[in-house]
Amino acid sequence: SALIQRRKMAMNRFMHPRNPYKSPPDFKSLAIEYPEFREKAIQNLSGHVRLDFRNQGSVWALTKSLLHRDFGLKVEIIPDRLVPTLPLRLYYLLWLEDLFNANPFVFKKISGIDIGTGALCIYPLLAWKHLSWRMLGTETDEHSCQCAQLNIEKNKLEDQVSVTLVSSDTYLIGAVKEDETYDFCMCNPPFHKENTAPKARNPDRHGPRNAPTGTKTEVSVTGGEEAFVTGIINDSAVLKEKIRIYSVMLGHKSSVAPMKQKAMAAGALQTASSVFCQGRTTRWGLAWTFDPRVEIASVKSPFEKEKKQQKASLPFTYDFLIDEGFTYDGLVQKLTQLLEKLEIKSVKEEDDEGIYVVGIVAPTNTWISSRKRRREEKRRLAMLQSQNQNGTEI
Repeated sequence: SALIQRRKMAMNRFMHPRNPYKSPPDFKSLAIEYPEFREKAIQNLSGHVRLDFRNQGSVWALTKSLLHRDFGLKVEIIPDRLVPTLPLRLYYLLWLEDLFNANPFVFKKISGIDIGTGALCIYPLLAWKHLSWRMLGTETDEHSCQCAQLNIEKNKLEDQVSVTLVSSDTYLIGAVKEDETYDFCMCNPPFHKENTAPKARNPDRHGPRNAPTGTKTEVSVTGGEEAFVTGIINDSAVLKEKIRIYSVMLGHKSSVAPMKQKAMAAGALQTASSVFCQGRTTRWGLAWTFDPRVEIASVKSPFEKEKKQQKASLPFTYDFLIDEGFTYDGLVQKLTQLLEKLEIKSVKEEDDEGIYVVGIVAPTNTWISSRKRRREEKRRLAMLQSQNQNGTEI
């Protein structure tokens, strides 16, 4: 139902307001236009087209088609390499643009570095095509670096985007030349610790929607993302204002606070953080700066803005006695009766997972100060009755 669909897509309302994929793409038109996407698409009897994201190749077919249709980019990838999803990558770039927009007198023609750009070279290509930022991508894997270079050449962007092969222990020092300065750096580090299985998810959360992609070095690293980001922070403490804003995208919320503390301990003047939401996936952005002219602490994500605006709601409990053999259906009936007493219209719906969802509409506030309202109504009726008895014209 529409109500259940809204519940499942709740986090999408926190996507960046300028994200072109805030409204999902039309899979049917993509299937008509792109044969590779059509091979992975599934059409039901009513004509609705969907993707099984657990199927290897589906994410790649979607990403490749959207890059061509929406950005005019022709790309290829090595079969076993990490396949990025576009909405999340765009969110990261748009958040950085928010940081630049907050400092219009500092940032003019923007240039940046993508640490570990990958075979697709996704961030540099999108940064130029969507935002006109000149980019340098670094890569430690020779085959991924070659593929990234081919994607740059295929799109004739050699003057705007470049990629360089660096050693496995290089973050920024060694990639940034002596006479160069950049407006920002960005990084999507490996999230997991090497030789360690990913942390168990909360049992209440849905499992990963997409089939896993990426080589071992793309998804895991010795010490995990915190160790990797610490390397970037250490380099930033040396380079300081040679890069105006340093940033990373984190896969674990628990990494945000300790990494922010490390950046400040390294001498950063300000930090900023953000929450990136895309469907079931949530990531966290962290930025820091050593430049006294740059203001980033005040920039908030849509998620943070709404969270700040929400007033703390009081917990509400309703206790009642139950008979032996009381069922879940009985509970729903009891809830419906309670809502009727409060003059609240309710629509009960049940989805395919057996979860009851109740949509409610309250035309008037009938539950706050109800005792006071009853007293006032009783007083009003008594007054009317008295006036009638005394023959007063009403």
